[in-house]
Amino acid sequence: WDNFRGAGVTIGIVDDSLQGAHPDLTNNYNFSLGLDVNDGDFDPSPNVLADFHGTAVAGVAAARGNNGLGGAGVAFEATLAGIRFLGGPATDVQVAQCLIHSNQVIQVYNNSWGVPSAFNLYQLPSVISNAFVTGTQTGRSGRGTIFVFAAGNSGDIGDNANYSGLVNSIYTIGVGALNDQYARASYGNPGAALVISAPAGNDLTRSQGTTTTDLVGVNGYNSGTPTDPLEYAGLPDYTSRFNGTSSASPVIAGVVALMLQANPNLGWRDVQVVF
Repeated sequence: WDNFRGAGVTIGIVDDSLQGAHPDLTNNYNFSLGLDVNDGDFDPSPNVLADFHGTAVAGVAAARGNNGLGGAGVAFEATLAGIRFLGGPATDVQVAQCLIHSNQVIQVYNNSWGVPSAFNLYQLPSVISNAFVTGTQTGRSGRGTIFVFAAGNSGDIGDNANYSGLVNSIYTIGVGALNDQYARASYGNPGAALVISAPAGNDLTRSQGTTTTDLVGVNGYNSGTPTDPLEYAGLPDYTSRFNGTSSASPVIAGVVALMLQANPNLGWRDVQVVF
């Protein structure tokens, strides 16, 4: 942070929404880069009664730092773009559209989502695998889009990241979860497909998590019935209970933004090798 805070790098949050008006996100948010394939427009704002996840993810990656509000994301001067598809049903074609949306401007795509493996290999639909190829061949003026994916949260029942075609793709960075002892969180999916792991939260109860942005007011994870210390403290726009590989993945997306600010010429494979 003495030298690199993510300035000049844009992180796309591919998720259920992104509340760009949140006071701790808005100064990093590029409203013109939004996409919402659920509603067929360019405004990825949440349905405040249902879409909590993406705003929390965004705060981990790039909540604004040094502004006297909340906390700081990993790359707290990076730009955020909201890409919404988890807010409702989406086709494979629409998912692929999200993964290559504005890929000359968006350098890093955080994907804190996955597909249930049911302990069977999930083979990517060709339109999605083709989107990965397109992104790595044409994104960032040919240097390649960086796709960061959460590895999944069912490791405590025997699941494995290797089953997921999203995580085991050569084109993606699969991220596992660490607990507060710097060991694999019990829920985190293990597997050879993981490229790296990052802090997320505690085992079993997951009551210890990551502090990040929540929907403004009583909507979101802090829903007006205080269970979070931050809500008790009169800070309902934040949560301290965000957890899982969903919170580990944007840590790495933020680190990638720091790396690309330091050296914009890194190719997509260079970034993986550094990890």
